Amino acid sequence: MTSPIRRRAVIAAPGVLAGMGLAHAQPAATGPMAAVFARWMAAHGVTSGVVALALEGQLVQLAGFGGADPMARVPVWSLSKFITGLAVARLAGHGRLALESMLGTLPPRRMLHGPLATLRLADLLSHRTGLARRFGGEAVPGLQALLRTARPRELSPEQLVPALLVVRPERPAGVAYEYANTNFLLAGLAVAEVAGQPYADFTAQQVLAPLGIRRPALDSTWGVLGATGGWSLSAPEYLALLLRGERLVPPAVAAWMRDPTGKATTQDGPVFYSLGQLRRQVAGGQNRWHSGSWTYRWPAWEVDVSAGTFAVHAADGAAWFAAYRPHPGDAAVAALDRALWEGRRASSPGTALDWSRFVDPVRS
Repeated sequence: MTSPIRRRAVIAAPGVLAGMGLAHAQPAATGPMAAVFARWMAAHGVTSGVVALALEGQLVQLAGFGGADPMARVPVWSLSKFITGLAVARLAGHGRLALESMLGTLPPRRMLHGPLATLRLADLLSHRTGLARRFGGEAVPGLQALLRTARPRELSPEQLVPALLVVRPERPAGVAYEYANTNFLLAGLAVAEVAGQPYADFTAQQVLAPLGIRRPALDSTWGVLGATGGWSLSAPEYLALLLRGERLVPPAVAAWMRDPTGKATTQDGPVFYSLGQLRRQVAGGQNRWHSGSWTYRWPAWEVDVSAGTFAVHAADGAAWFAAYRPHPGDAAVAALDRALWEGRRASSPGTALDWSRFVDPVRS
């Protein structure tokens, strides 16, 4: 995906909004962010979606199109990786692990041996382990075998563990960036090992609930994707996570998280990957973002899903989130990135929506 680009605002005409079927109208549902999102949907054959914007710590725009309820939880796919990064940071803050910890040194209930044992958490969280993006054609190792036995909703992330334990790096760790879901599945396994409880339970209790998210849970259908893509949150909940999440990161981990050294996604940068987010240094700080998508077809269980998500937390404190179906491809997501920056530039704080409808006040 491309980095966020700021350009002159382009606002959809009112007829575009009407044609997209604005659902569940909110007080600020027809603002500039909703307009550019509707325009993007129409241009790329996207039939339903949700978009939300927070400015100055306030939720100021929230809209659903094509029958989508903007207040409902949706699978966030790979945006789950930031949640996993925060879980690792939480354990580091409690002194129970360090980013330099190797998988083979963690509590040995079912610990890893061989090449995986020497992988560091820091390399998992920056996609620099040498693990391939796909294993045997699978973005999530072991999923195809599980789907031969049960529907996705009947599976748990723990059932992927045997397949994870046999993956092997294709190149030395720390040398190059290669985005791989397996990295965060292994990070989730490390969280479970150190916490002594399932990854989802620890993360719900120690990451999401303290950020004010009520009764957090993995997605009821695709929770099997676990630490790499299994969480389900509403648009306002994910914005709260973006705005509040870094307060859970201890100083040493925060310094590593913001440091681009050795984390560039290309040889020359400037984009780097850290703790489950892409980052780029800009005036006033760093822009942070991530996209997520899941396209999977399994006729035996009538599984046919195509969906995506996109979230940005800008250096100036603004944050936005979008979810959509179907997933229109990487080029369209790059266009979405540009469009949402345009919507943000055209937006002002205005009338705020009530956060308490979605998340609890954060306790210090």
